[in-house]
Amino acid sequence: MKKDKVLPFQYLILLLAVSGTSSCGGDKSVKSDSLVIDYKEFRDVELRNFFKDITYVTLENHEESIINNVGRIVVLDTSILVESGDEITEFSKKGKFLRRLNEQGFGPSEYQRIADFQLIDNRLAILDNKSDRLLFYNLEDFSFVSYIPLQFRGGSSFEYDNEMFYFHKSNRLNPLLNGTDKYEIITTDKEGNIMGGYLPYEGEVKSGVTENLIGLDRPFGRDGSSLIYSNGFRNDSLYILSNGELTGVNIGFPSRPSIPNDLNKSHFQPSPEELLSRNSEIHVGPFFNFLTPKSQSFVILYDMNFRWVYLKDDKIKFMSKNIIDSKIKIDIVAPNNYSNGYFVSVLTSEWLETQEQKIINGLNDIEFLKTAHQVLNEDLNPILILYKEK
Repeated sequence: MKKDKVLPFQYLILLLAVSGTSSCGGDKSVKSDSLVIDYKEFRDVELRNFFKDITYVTLENHEESIINNVGRIVVLDTSILVESGDEITEFSKKGKFLRRLNEQGFGPSEYQRIADFQLIDNRLAILDNKSDRLLFYNLEDFSFVSYIPLQFRGGSSFEYDNEMFYFHKSNRLNPLLNGTDKYEIITTDKEGNIMGGYLPYEGEVKSGVTENLIGLDRPFGRDGSSLIYSNGFRNDSLYILSNGELTGVNIGFPSRPSIPNDLNKSHFQPSPEELLSRNSEIHVGPFFNFLTPKSQSFVILYDMNFRWVYLKDDKIKFMSKNIIDSKIKIDIVAPNNYSNGYFVSVLTSEWLETQEQKIINGLNDIEFLKTAHQVLNEDLNPILILYKEK
């Protein structure tokens, strides 16, 4: 990794640090500071004050193009790739269905489950965490190219930088060669050979749970010199991996509700659904990381609502409860993807249902109003919102 750049977020940590410890399993050291986020400071944010080129993409709806449970989104020059239900669907930037990659199976060119995917050197790289390998397909025609086996299990997401892969994995599936692996970040070379492992900070952070993130999380974010990793269910922490050193940032929440006794029991293993349903009793986050050339931000989930913390120019620019666009006058859910200069929010029928009264009251944009009504009433493909930083 490059060694000549320090992120604004790292400066912010120095300014807001209130404590420091060091502890880590394995052969890597971790330094840790704390960042305090108070929910009382969350405010509504006007989207157009911070972002430009705001585009609403209505995805085409027919039997071949329907998607559900959107995961990774990759924004290209003229199209958008959307992972959903172990398929990757390509739409034009106007929402027209183009094609779909669906190669589920047990053959050498097929995958069993898509945990994550990336675009690398004009190829789609798919992480199959059921067969524990990376598969590569041509972007031009979705034809199979090759695969590399992985020497660990449980990978849930990955990034690629400077000819190295960085995997986030679950410690509940931990056989690494001799079965002793407890690392949560595994680094490999381009051939899949393990180069190192990192186990995040395990100090006294009272989150009450020890689960890893839900499968559709995006715990990684990166720029040209650093990589940000989050471990929300475990201990409300962010980690900066730069120049081979992992720096931990514990996030404190003064208004966190008290933790129920059963969640404190070590043998209690709640399902993701139960954790979410009881989120009024616990905190879940950070859920998504966005490390861009201009900013660093993360999204947390609290009281069944996503909250977005956005940092720029060494400062917290906003901590949002609701994101508002004056053009459409309804709340926009916090982004769950960042790609090629664009943040991406997904307005599903479930989300639009929470905004139904505002939709009924009318919007400035008549075309969007028609689309919102259709998505809401017919449970069709979500509306994607792409917005670029100023």
